[in-house]
Amino acid sequence: MFATGGAAVGGYVLTALTSWTGRPPVSTSELKMLVGLWLMARLSLVCADFLPIAVLLAGAVGYFVVLGLVMVRELVAARVTSKVSLVLALAVLTVLDGLFVGQLQEPGVLPWVPLATVLVFAFLISVVGGRAIPAFTRNSLPDIDAALSVRSECRHGALYSGSLVLAAVSAVIFPDAWGGTGLIAAGGLQLWRMRDWQSLRAWQNSSLLLLHAAWVWLPAGLVLTGVALVRPDLYSLKDAVHALSMGAMGTMIVAVSGRAAMARTGGPLVAGRALLVAFVLIWLATLARVLAPFMPARGADPIAGAAILWMAGWSIYLLAIRPALSGPVMRPVFSGPRRQRDRSGRSNS
Repeated sequence: MFATGGAAVGGYVLTALTSWTGRPPVSTSELKMLVGLWLMARLSLVCADFLPIAVLLAGAVGYFVVLGLVMVRELVAARVTSKVSLVLALAVLTVLDGLFVGQLQEPGVLPWVPLATVLVFAFLISVVGGRAIPAFTRNSLPDIDAALSVRSECRHGALYSGSLVLAAVSAVIFPDAWGGTGLIAAGGLQLWRMRDWQSLRAWQNSSLLLLHAAWVWLPAGLVLTGVALVRPDLYSLKDAVHALSMGAMGTMIVAVSGRAAMARTGGPLVAGRALLVAFVLIWLATLARVLAPFMPARGADPIAGAAILWMAGWSIYLLAIRPALSGPVMRPVFSGPRRQRDRSGRSNS
């Protein structure tokens, strides 16, 4: 969670900072330092049984602390206050990572830390994806008229994010029917907000299809996690959270980071075949893992099957993302050129 999720958060923040602030990208030396801190955190965990706790904590929180300081510095310099929620979420991740690593040499980790970590990432997906997906959709779908416009999230964004925060806090404090009911309600709201996103038309553009299909796992994961808290006899929490970790996090990482390697033809970004295959395999891996408890006891192990699909999907993803690693940086990284509209709101492209 902290390794892959932390790298994804850092990659997104450092890429998006330039558009948020209008300032140049962070320096190469700062990027190298962040990569080094991330690697140090991973390597220190290999020797967790032998290293002093202070070294483990420094390795764990160093990456998040420096990333947060860089983010705050850039936002303050540009006088941008709209991203405060992301800074706070990063601070919470730092604390949770410290709590997790600080107990590695103890008999057990606080039981609420893993659930809280998954829900923090769910909040980040809600905030970032909730604005990015309708914006990319509005920019990419051809000839959206007033009757079929993708509505702005600005008016109700606080409702969706606030309800998720309240539900997450209640689920961590009261991991029973009370907290579970809150997560189910929050999941329903995250699904409801898709009503104006033109998701049924997203198939017209492969880059949009990935984003909309990835988002489905956020409300599904919140609802399943809530059900697991309300009725643990029917569905276990350890199975439910995979809908958020493998599903919402995994597929959204592919859908967003993959945009850096998508084809640019002068119009909307186009996902390549390899990226589409990788996304489908990871999406199906999540589905197989979530449904594993309901599979027959006899026969092939469904969890092993999910693991094979998962590893195959990420292996193909590495091939699909190669153009972004070897070629020049194409800006804007996450979106293609904006279509111009006339005063009637119709596209001129």
